[in-house]
Parts: sequence; structure tokens; C-alpha cells
Amino acid sequence: MEYRPLTEEEIGRSENDFLIDAFLLAKRHFDVLGVSRADAEDAERQSLLIRKEILKRMAASRREWEGAFDTG
Repeated sequence: MEYRPLTEEEIGRSENDFLIDAFLLAKRHFDVLGVSRADAEDAERQSLLIRKEILKRMAASRREWEGAFDTG
């Protein structure tokens, strides 16, 4: 089996799927608990910061992974 790097489209899709799943899980959690609107808005701001950090780490990991296969 030959290694084939993911295309930008495939990478974007997997990152977006992960973020959408995380967001929906958090939203369902808040809906079930009946969290106040202010708390939910604060949590949304926090989730944006978390998403930004996740994307940074995923990009760094992707660069490291692709570098491992760089033979030239």
C-alpha cells in the first residue's frame, strides 16, 4: 500500500467534520442541562478559542507528519 498525502479538500473536510461534531455535542449538552443564555454565549466564546487551538495543533501535526515522509 502506497502512502498518499491527503488533499487540502480532504484535510479541510475532516477538520470541519471534527469541529461540527464537537459543536453539536456541546450544544446538545447545554440544551439538556438548560444552561442560561449568558453561560451558553460564554461557552461559545470559549469553544471558538478551543477550535482555534485545535486547528493550530492539527496543522502542526500535519506538517510534522508530512515532513516524516519528505525524502528530498
